[in-house]
Amino acid sequence: MPESRNVISDEIRSRKNCLKPFTRFFLLQLETVLNQSGLNIDGLFLAFDRDGFVLEAYGPDEYTECFRRAGLYIGSVWNFEALGSNAVVSGNTLRKSGVSTGTENAFGFLQAYSVYFAPIDIAPLVIHHNASSFDAAKIGGIALCMNSTEPDPLLLLFVNSVSHTLAFNISFNMSLELAYNSNGYGVLAVDDSQIRGRTIVTNCNSSMLATLNNPAFRKTEDLLFEDIERIIDPLPANTFFWDIVKNHRDLSEEPITLVSGGKSVECTVSTDIYRHSSVNSSGIRLCFRKRDYESRRIGSKIGHSAIIREENILGESPLILDAKRQIRTLADLDSNVLLTGESGVGKDMFAQAIHNAGRRKSKPFITVNCGALPKELIASELFGYTPGAFTGASKNGNIGKFELANNGTIFLDEIGELPLDLQATLLRVVENKEFMRIGGTEKIRLNVKIISATNVNLMSSIQRKLFRADLYYRLSTLQLRIPPLRERGNDVILISEALVKTAAVNANLNYIPILSEDAKAYLLRCPWTGNVRELQNVIESTVQLSRAEVIDADLLSKHMLDRPDPLNIMPGITPDASGMYSPFSRASRKTGPEKSEIAAALKNNRNNRSKAAAELGISRATLYKYMGMYGL
Repeated sequence: MPESRNVISDEIRSRKNCLKPFTRFFLLQLETVLNQSGLNIDGLFLAFDRDGFVLEAYGPDEYTECFRRAGLYIGSVWNFEALGSNAVVSGNTLRKSGVSTGTENAFGFLQAYSVYFAPIDIAPLVIHHNASSFDAAKIGGIALCMNSTEPDPLLLLFVNSVSHTLAFNISFNMSLELAYNSNGYGVLAVDDSQIRGRTIVTNCNSSMLATLNNPAFRKTEDLLFEDIERIIDPLPANTFFWDIVKNHRDLSEEPITLVSGGKSVECTVSTDIYRHSSVNSSGIRLCFRKRDYESRRIGSKIGHSAIIREENILGESPLILDAKRQIRTLADLDSNVLLTGESGVGKDMFAQAIHNAGRRKSKPFITVNCGALPKELIASELFGYTPGAFTGASKNGNIGKFELANNGTIFLDEIGELPLDLQATLLRVVENKEFMRIGGTEKIRLNVKIISATNVNLMSSIQRKLFRADLYYRLSTLQLRIPPLRERGNDVILISEALVKTAAVNANLNYIPILSEDAKAYLLRCPWTGNVRELQNVIESTVQLSRAEVIDADLLSKHMLDRPDPLNIMPGITPDASGMYSPFSRASRKTGPEKSEIAAALKNNRNNRSKAAAELGISRATLYKYMGMYGL
């Protein structure tokens, strides 16, 4: 017996391990085909790699023993140097099917046999993209050895049919692996058509291994075409999973807790029921995603993401610098945060900055405006619902905002507008760190940082029985007051100049307008009851509609006409010795222009109201108010 047939190099041993999934599938498919076809083929089936190495064998014991004694069983090499010519050697080299009988088999032992061979060629596109969990390019083919010297064309056809079925299934599963790995899904394709009641993993991609994070499974090749119980713990664990597999349940993004190797992971699962009778394959394909992955994907799709950082918040006043310093402290703590401040001060920006400064910055950031949702929809938006939970519910169910935010941050804006009955539900969620979808039965564990914001006095709301005191204390463990724009001194100018640049770019101007000195003084005189949001509106409309290279007070006042009259006009503000403007000097404040001042301004400007208003440092609308008051 030639020595070369007994010497297995380290490379061949490595290749045998690499092709374990193929050999498992070879045995499963062959056993299934033979049992379902009713054929009684008295022969030995062998699986080869491209070098003629025998990877696996299937057949009666008498064949097995004979080929083992002849040195032609698993672990031997069928190449020209060892055996001379035969159907396996030539077919593997030329990649074509064929049969060799009697003396066509150069090796003496094989001359009493007919050898039928068919190569297995996997789709080149799949191999090119390296989708395989094993090196499919090294799969050789399969052979059937019969104790007969009379060739049978039907047997060659049968061997070809089996090889094509194997190639199709392997290519199909590899393509699925490529597709699902690219979109982040972890995939388990579970085939329950196999004999003896076995449930086999026909596809398990690398994303699935990452989802489970079970150290026992390093490569998908360790799991392909093995029993599903190897990767998902059997009953009594995973009750919901085994119900899905047994009853072929049709699900879409349903929450599930998977247990693998005793370790739990929170996922969502979608299913696809399949049946390919032509290739003896049927079962269920399960697509898993970790809940935080799904949260980031959906949150990004619906525009929920944290893009603001501490450095994006403009301001040099002591009040805003102190608030920005607190961002770093609040970000490092998991306690709930309550942001307070007037409408338009930028509470949403501070919420994003807190999220991005902490360890949850790579996790989801989900925003909920509690004042913008209809009362009857708030619960379903916050907590989601199962398919058919109520009339009009989506047949696929819905993931709630809390579930989307899991492991990250949820920002509850205008929390003071939340209805009382929902406040009780929210309190239970905050206290117990778990919730259920509407219509659901599985509790979803919650790990989320809650940042709330309000522009109303919640203590006053509590006294008026509009807000629960216990919820307030739960949400306001940490508090941050964001100062109004009128208290921030020269920040008004700093922010205005930044807004001018942004507006000029958005308007496709080839220059950046300049704010004149009287424009700066005018901006500081306004109380900005709408805060930064109002300032942004005025600047954008002025830049885009006037397209002036220099923006003065008159231009700004024109775009204040449709606004409520300022409550605290502060004319006469001029730069101090350092060149800075400050609206906080009591000496610079006035309650309003006198009648004589208005009359003089009108006379100086020949009754041009806009110029007179600019001279007085007030808006034209305010000028008209005082003119009416004084009978001018």
